[in-house]
Amino acid sequence: MVENLTYRNEVQCTVRSNCCFGIQGPIVTSIRALLTPHPMNELRVKGTYQNHRAIKGAQGIKITAPGLEHAIAGAALYVVGPQDDLEEVKETAMGDMKSVLSRIDKSGEGVCVQASTLGSLEALLEFLKTPEVNIPVSGIGIGTVHKKDVMKASVMLEKKKEFATVLAFDVKVTPEAWKLADDLGILPNSVFNKKDSILLGFDVLEGILKVGTPICIPQRDLITIGGIASIKNNHRPVDIAEKGMKVSIKIVGTNPDEQQKMYGRHFGIEDELVSHISRRSIDALKANYRDELSNDEWKLVVKLKKLFEIL
Repeated sequence: MVENLTYRNEVQCTVRSNCCFGIQGPIVTSIRALLTPHPMNELRVKGTYQNHRAIKGAQGIKITAPGLEHAIAGAALYVVGPQDDLEEVKETAMGDMKSVLSRIDKSGEGVCVQASTLGSLEALLEFLKTPEVNIPVSGIGIGTVHKKDVMKASVMLEKKKEFATVLAFDVKVTPEAWKLADDLGILPNSVFNKKDSILLGFDVLEGILKVGTPICIPQRDLITIGGIASIKNNHRPVDIAEKGMKVSIKIVGTNPDEQQKMYGRHFGIEDELVSHISRRSIDALKANYRDELSNDEWKLVVKLKKLFEIL
């Protein structure tokens, strides 16, 4: 069943067939029913529907037809009339999908992208293609992320580990897919912008992360890459992130040198990001936040003190 379709011409349920497309190719089927809710009822609310022989636009309708379970959300629906060439209509229906497929990197290297509709998939692919982001895509999909999608992404573990990830937008992930991703060690975070401003997702392993915190990379000779400009948890801005949280952050360079730092060139997935503390910041913690920090957090301060060789 296709829901919430707005069609601006008359649709007859006695037409020979109609055509749309799915991931597996064009879907040619015959309409069995054209349904609308009763007056004053919402289309999205389940209940009884009125059956029509014909619908004149514009209004939202539900279409019942065999094979539509494989249709792609957001795909165009074409009515095939008695004088139409079915093969030409099928070719037209596949036009949008061909446009999307043309954006897949021919080298076979890149992330996998999964979105809820064709429109959102196209928007995400366009974003990843911009010079500021420039992340190649090796595979695409629409709908729930399943084990097979994780398996497809895991191929990158042997090629480029930073691409072993599924960028999922507005879709569900099955428990089996989550488990397989954990077992295979697929990148759990996302890098949305590689260079100033750097946008990425990560796990807070220890301590408390706050907006304004300067960040450096211990494994890369303690290079600084900027300060935390913003933190988001479940797509909502927050001021702090605590141990165990999965968040996305924006890192902005505070000087020309930091602004040149780039994910994939100066640091990568295997590197840890830490707060760049100083003697001054330690003294400020002791003077103003001594009772607010837990024992584990003070132990982290001691560990960082040794890391930065602070006397």
